[in-house]
Amino acid sequence: MRFYLFFILSSFFSFSQVTHTVNAGMFYYEPANLIINQGDVVVWINDQGFHDVNGEVNSITNEPFNNPETFDSPATGEVGAEIYTHTFNISGFYNYDCSVGTHAEQGMVGTITVNPVEENFIEGIWSFGNDFLHITENEITIFFYEDKLDCLIEIPYSYTSSEPGTITLIDSYYGYTFDIEIFVDNNGDLNILPPEEDVEIWSASTLDINSITSMTCSQIDYSQMIGQWELTSMNDVNLSEGLHYMEIFGNGTTIQYDYDVDNNCYEITELTVDFYNEFGEALLTFEDGVEIDAIIIINDSGELAAWVNDQEEVWNSTSFDPLSFSDCSNVSLMDFEEFDASIFPNPAKDNLLVELSHPGEYELIMMNIDGKKIFDGDFKDACNVDVSFLSNGVYLVHIFNSERSIIKTIYIE
Repeated sequence: MRFYLFFILSSFFSFSQVTHTVNAGMFYYEPANLIINQGDVVVWINDQGFHDVNGEVNSITNEPFNNPETFDSPATGEVGAEIYTHTFNISGFYNYDCSVGTHAEQGMVGTITVNPVEENFIEGIWSFGNDFLHITENEITIFFYEDKLDCLIEIPYSYTSSEPGTITLIDSYYGYTFDIEIFVDNNGDLNILPPEEDVEIWSASTLDINSITSMTCSQIDYSQMIGQWELTSMNDVNLSEGLHYMEIFGNGTTIQYDYDVDNNCYEITELTVDFYNEFGEALLTFEDGVEIDAIIIINDSGELAAWVNDQEEVWNSTSFDPLSFSDCSNVSLMDFEEFDASIFPNPAKDNLLVELSHPGEYELIMMNIDGKKIFDGDFKDACNVDVSFLSNGVYLVHIFNSERSIIKTIYIE
């Protein structure tokens, strides 16, 4: 899963903000009469002299300006310094002057007209590449394209409005709450500013919600995954039988059995599979605390398909007895150099004679150089193997029992 979901969204509305500059000098503000939009910012810069910005009480009449909102600043005499900055969030007509000495009487006055801006509500359907947003009054639903599944995964979020221009989004799975900015710009696009991320610009979608939901992934019946499985292919490469098994239990506990060729035993690993939505996205937690993201589904062929660490696995339903697997953790280590097998003639044409340094009952598996099993069989102490049907080439002979294991290379002429 793409786990960027929790930073992608935000508010009710805000405004496309513009910053305006007013220069202040000896008995002037320039421009003296400014027209701006609701939500814009005005910055006053000192060209020369000692000035302030007074939007509270008229310095000439000593009467309140009665502006839609009041503002006032300390005076500064530093040339080039910022006298004051104010964001005008309330529309209306504003008067102000310089309250220093007789500056206002000498003409240092100004006006600002703040035009109202229509609220650009973010509700609707928006698109960003192959992803979609559906925003309603109380819910934001993300439909993001999952290329592995070739469909849209639907993730709903509820939200509350904490203040104008901001909502608090709630991630029900992780329990996160987070605030994000959002607004519709002058082009009619939805601008999203995730925390510590670059702005994302979403366009109004031409698709309706029914068209989008028709592209969503099918929900998974997780009960179909309970059972025993054998890994048959990895990244579209078929695997030999008997190497990897897995059993999934109803509570998410999963046990894997991976064959260790050198030691003729199985590495047994226990992990927990925790699905956090209905589309197969899961968190795998291993015994040592390592966590890995995965996608696990049952495909149309009834196989268990899994994507783990960018590796695609296909498992087929099977049946096995876990007690028949020799656990590598319980197999005592021994010096395998003392165990040897004599195979002759080598190269061979028709038959091979196998003799062992340690008599006993063993299993013999013959494989081609790619590891594909050709045949296997059991024998005691020694055996003759018919190889007359094999093509010329290099082969591997694996001889093992619960205590010993060895692999030999043979040549067929």
